[in-house]
Amino acid sequence: MASVALMILHIWISYLGFTRTTFMNAWKLEVGAIQEGQLRRMITCGFVHLSQQHLLFNMIALVLFGYLLEDAYGPGWMLLIYFISLLASSAFVYYTYRKYPQYSAVGASGAVAGLVSAVIVLMPEVDIVAWGIIPLPSWLYGFLYIVYTIYKSYRRNDGICHEAHAMGSLAGLVMAILYDPSTAWQHYVPVLSISLPMVLYLLFFIKTDGESLYVVYLYWVKKWSRRNRNREPMAKKRSMVQQTPGSSDNNMPEPSAPGANNSSRMEKDQDR
Repeated sequence: MASVALMILHIWISYLGFTRTTFMNAWKLEVGAIQEGQLRRMITCGFVHLSQQHLLFNMIALVLFGYLLEDAYGPGWMLLIYFISLLASSAFVYYTYRKYPQYSAVGASGAVAGLVSAVIVLMPEVDIVAWGIIPLPSWLYGFLYIVYTIYKSYRRNDGICHEAHAMGSLAGLVMAILYDPSTAWQHYVPVLSISLPMVLYLLFFIKTDGESLYVVYLYWVKKWSRRNRNREPMAKKRSMVQQTPGSSDNNMPEPSAPGANNSSRMEKDQDR
């Protein structure tokens, strides 16, 4: 089975990454290296992982959903969906963090998310067990997964590159519709459950010029906090020590606008 062979390849290459730092550094997605012309990293990053747990979860999903697609539509189509989703997710991550040359990410999650979306669209009768205990209709799982992914992209506080998951899911949906265009209306519920949240996400993405939602979130939180501090009651202001002309009652620097260099949060590798 192609899905099993792909899993074995992932395990072998990830093991090399676990044991050899130079190997990991050469295979991971690194924005600066891609800008220097190392485009192969858009693919190789999907075969290395940060931890055994990261690898385990991705490989379980790869075999389960990859086998469903392989059995129904053939190994060639399954592999095409996988690699197109991997490439799409890598390209989206690169564009999102293009202003941070030191940003890096690894993992097959974006490609696996594409397989999951393709199964949801092409096989809506399949139930998916969330967290291993809760069986959900595939369309509902797809909707909750996308909403969760967008929310976590907004929070950006867990070291996981959720942008890759989002774009991988969208790529899998598109590939499924290209394989069988009739699914766009015959299976419109699962299609809409994934596409509608993604459309809203991408509209916001375009409006913010491709910034991470977390960067935008930090900017507006800081701006709102500063505005509230400037609205202190006049009575409280009178009680403050009078300052000399030209001094400031707030020495906090102006928050960086989206698009400014917020590189300090981009130093560690992220799971995908």
